[in-house]
Amino acid sequence: MPSLPYSPERIVSLFDEMPKTYGAVNLISSFGFSHLWRKASVLSLDPMMNHRCADLMCGMGEASVLMLKAGGPSLNVDAVDFSPEMTKRCRKTVSRLKAGNISVHTRNIFDLPRVAVYDRICCSFGLKTLDEGQLAQFASLIRTLLRPAGKAAFVEIHVPEQRLFRDLYLFYIRHVIPSIGRLCLGNPDCYRYLARYTEDFAQRDCFADYLKEAGLKVTVRPLFFGCARLYFAELPELISPRGKGIVGADSPRH
Repeated sequence: MPSLPYSPERIVSLFDEMPKTYGAVNLISSFGFSHLWRKASVLSLDPMMNHRCADLMCGMGEASVLMLKAGGPSLNVDAVDFSPEMTKRCRKTVSRLKAGNISVHTRNIFDLPRVAVYDRICCSFGLKTLDEGQLAQFASLIRTLLRPAGKAAFVEIHVPEQRLFRDLYLFYIRHVIPSIGRLCLGNPDCYRYLARYTEDFAQRDCFADYLKEAGLKVTVRPLFFGCARLYFAELPELISPRGKGIVGADSPRH
C-alpha cells in the first residue's frame, strides 16, 4: 500500500472535494457521536465572556458556533482552515446565524503569527491529517498561541484497542463509511482516504507527548470505547520569581 500523502496541497484537494457531504456523512456514520464529541471538546475548555478563541482546522465551523454558544456574545472566535471550500461553507454558516463574532480565515495554520493571543483553542478531527513532524510543529504552535492559563482541546477519531471491537470498527470505517459517502452523493474514495489517515494516526499517536514537550499540562480521555480521543492541554500559570504576580512563560512583554 503506498504511503499516505500529507502535503498541504493534497489535504486541501481532499477536503475541497467534500464540503457538500462531509457534515452529513460525519453525523450519519458516527450515529451523531461526532457532534457530541465536538461539543464535549468545546465544553471542556469552559469558554467565558470576552475570551478570544481559535477554531483551528475549523472545517465548516461547527466548533466555532459551539464555542460562541458556550461563551456568550462577547466571545470572539477566529475560525481558520486552509481549504477554500470548507471556509466558504463556514462563512455561509456564520452569515446564516448572524454570528458576527466569528471571523473566518482561509490560511494554513502554520502561517499564523506566533503570538500569545488566545485564551482558548479547539481543533476537531484535524490531527489525523498531520504527519509526525507536523504534529510536533502543531503542538509547539499551540504553546505559542496560548495566553497564560490558556486551554486547548483536540478531538480526533481513533481506533479501539480491544481486538474484536477494533476489527469491527476498522471494517466499518474502511468499507461502510465510504458507502455512506456514496449514498450521500459524495466521492467514496475521499472517505477511504480518511479511514487510512485515521488508522495511520492511531498507530503513531504521540500527540500528547508533543504537547508535554512543548510545556503544556496534558490529559487524554478515550471516548466511546476508544473510537475517539479528547486531548486537553493547559498552559500553566507561573509565579514571577520577583513576586510581581502571575505570568506565563514567554508571555509578551509590553
